[in-house]
Amino acid sequence: MPLDPGVVNISLIMPKQDKTDYRNDFERMYQLINESLAQTKKTVLKGEVTGSYCPGDYDLSISGYKFCGIAQRRQTNAFIIQAFIIAEGSGSQRAKLVRSFYDEAAVGAESGAYPLVETDSMASLEELAGIGWPDLVQAVRETVRAGQTPEGMAQAASRLVMPDEQAVRQMIAELRKRYTF
Repeated sequence: MPLDPGVVNISLIMPKQDKTDYRNDFERMYQLINESLAQTKKTVLKGEVTGSYCPGDYDLSISGYKFCGIAQRRQTNAFIIQAFIIAEGSGSQRAKLVRSFYDEAAVGAESGAYPLVETDSMASLEELAGIGWPDLVQAVRETVRAGQTPEGMAQAASRLVMPDEQAVRQMIAELRKRYTF
């Protein structure tokens, strides 16, 4: 997905557990976004949007236009559920950009080996619901805060383990080694 100033990335970072059903995590992100957008009175649907870029079971759409894709990344001690939300700008322009990328990058590839992006499959929240990224961010903050209790916050803070300086330096060295060209 093209990432530019009109795209908001929301990430939920969770401790890694021995579970295999990632759909529960995607559902958690869907619920967060759906609740955050409730004040728009727009129906947020989940499910693949034909013709969109980065298609998946957890595409989020309003009136048939995809405005969000949800992905997940698993790491050693945690996993991250990410929502890439087209908040502002032209969804069709972004789709056009991605389509031109595939048209060039997939020369010679078999049909069906890459998404056939349609420019009328995507839209921004600004186009669909009249809200931009500042309103979206505020709505997400309010939704998250509504689910927090002082007891829950205290309990979470008591489990927070910050790495010491040696652990940070070791991680920096590992990352430099891994990503140095």
